[in-house]
Amino acid sequence: MVSLVWRTGVNMREFAYFGSGKFQNDGTTQDLQKTQLDNLKPLGVRCVRFFASNRSEGMTTDICIDHVRRALDLLATYEMHAIICLNDSLFSNWCVPGEDSAHGSWDNGHLRPDYFVTGEYKKAYIPHIRKLVQAFKDHDAVLMWELVNEPNLHQGRAPSADESEAFIKFARDASSAIKEIAPGQLVSTGLVNTVHVTAEDPLQYGLRLYGLPTLDAVSIHYYHHDDEKQRAVTEIVIAQRLNKPFYVGEFGADRDAAKSKDLDRARYIRDEMTDWRQKGAAAALVWAYNCSPDDMGISDSRSWARKHNDFDAIATEVTAFAPPPGAALVPRRSDVARPRDRSKLRGTPGQRQKLFVVVDPPITIRSEHNTAQKYAIGQFELNDRFFADAEPFNDGRIVWRRHDQGWSAEGWLGKKPQVWIVEESLDLAKRHDNPELMLPDGTLLPMPPLLSRLPIALDDQTWTQYFGNTQFAFGLQARKSRAARAMYDYCQGLHGGIDFGVRAVGTTIFAGLSDGIVRKVDDSGKVYNPGYARVQIGIFNVTFGHLRKIAVREGDRISADTVIGETGDITFKDGSKGEPHLHFEIRIVHEKVTYIVNPLLFIPPYLRHPYTCKFPSYARHFHFGDTWTQWLTPLDQPVLKLCNASDVMIIGPRAAEKATP
Repeated sequence: MVSLVWRTGVNMREFAYFGSGKFQNDGTTQDLQKTQLDNLKPLGVRCVRFFASNRSEGMTTDICIDHVRRALDLLATYEMHAIICLNDSLFSNWCVPGEDSAHGSWDNGHLRPDYFVTGEYKKAYIPHIRKLVQAFKDHDAVLMWELVNEPNLHQGRAPSADESEAFIKFARDASSAIKEIAPGQLVSTGLVNTVHVTAEDPLQYGLRLYGLPTLDAVSIHYYHHDDEKQRAVTEIVIAQRLNKPFYVGEFGADRDAAKSKDLDRARYIRDEMTDWRQKGAAAALVWAYNCSPDDMGISDSRSWARKHNDFDAIATEVTAFAPPPGAALVPRRSDVARPRDRSKLRGTPGQRQKLFVVVDPPITIRSEHNTAQKYAIGQFELNDRFFADAEPFNDGRIVWRRHDQGWSAEGWLGKKPQVWIVEESLDLAKRHDNPELMLPDGTLLPMPPLLSRLPIALDDQTWTQYFGNTQFAFGLQARKSRAARAMYDYCQGLHGGIDFGVRAVGTTIFAGLSDGIVRKVDDSGKVYNPGYARVQIGIFNVTFGHLRKIAVREGDRISADTVIGETGDITFKDGSKGEPHLHFEIRIVHEKVTYIVNPLLFIPPYLRHPYTCKFPSYARHFHFGDTWTQWLTPLDQPVLKLCNASDVMIIGPRAAEKATP
């Protein structure tokens, strides 16, 4: 999860290259960089967006790095941050150095679709951005990297499916290259909106695109005279569903456009910033600031420039949106710690490290492995991730982990053991991209993303029970009812599905599956009371349990939007009532053995992430004890072999207890 505080900002596309003579009508000097910032700081502007690359004659990546370094160093002295766009799509001199065949005139831009479709970007772009990011991976002025400025695959026609998919692949390749070097720095696309790169449903496409774990924020661009702000509503929904920030990378009004020529631009900018701040945007950056009375080739008709008569009026309005004094604007990506100099770590040089995640916050960061208050120097929050030494320090009471910020307590070893941080043993992105699932016997089976929507809308969900090692499932054997013991037998004290809890009976349940055939419908109330439906999709059997008003019949073919039924009124055999919920379970039959698999593994990240964020998995959600310290996060759960009373227990904490002398 990314935390970004509201900030105002400006675009100065050419900022890093002032005085270089390397862009059209260049009349700038290097002194203008400082002059611009001197004028912006009193207005409360804390962010500058500029272009990092220049492919003019004689330019190389190393020369680009020199220009960017001077710009970033200067911004740091003004306590400002930069959104750095790596590659322009509209004017070829702001693209990466190198001669690529996909460069050339194409309507209103020079990056043709082949740049993405053929993977042309791998030739010059990827090596170039790797060197740039490597040079500034620890620079305090870097707020965010943008992959490209306004790629526009729909010039005069709808983008093809191949072009749309190629852009997602480009975004994955480019953002992954950045994250490999600087995992703690933020990355976005630089898109106007998703409509510019796809002809399919922009919401579904955007969820796939921004659902990439290596993209941190959703970008929006628009101007008064176009219709892009209307389309940006989709981008806001994408950000909300993925629990990622969104920002307006550039906006403004064109004095020469017929629709905007009589516009009070100062009032327009005030109204737009008010609107975006209310909507929850992380930033809104006005287009093209220039305090010089001369054009210098950087004051177009859309710009906030001294040569226009509304310059001072706009400055007055922008000042009103400055962040409060002392606001912490340092960018923070909390789910991956920013890499530090490992040579400064205390302990054995070359100590092997693992990635850990906080599951029961807050966790204190300490300068020593000691609980005394004087050693407290910071704090981790829920889902914060950090690298720590693989081997813990055990003082007989607390298990400690040493990391690059100090020490934190993993767990307490008292009469009631507790655990607060766990090893992130399952890399979510890699696991999802892995097309195979390993069964307990070592067999590898396909693991496709089966769902394209959640069976119950996230807004309708009020609680959940994850798959696997839950406290509820662990306690089944201790319950007296025969039904509870039978449930324990089949799952070995582990929960065999996901429970999507709701407030009331009658909540609509959708199939969520991209395809499938209904194989069984049972409303007798004997199993998954009051009824259930089972759908087959390939080698998988998907059960929807605790249904009423089942809306499908055996043999029906379903899609994601098919209504399966409603949540039912759950009544157990002893007369007690259960909270209304959907029990969602996925099984595989292989070599005559039935396995129950974790449904989260088959839910794509853009759906899974907002769900797990809404229902964070504190350590107390899962069972932890003297004989059992495994499977403490939602994804780090086993594949179950279907069991019955005659079988021996194969896995799980109850099995461990039974095996303990």
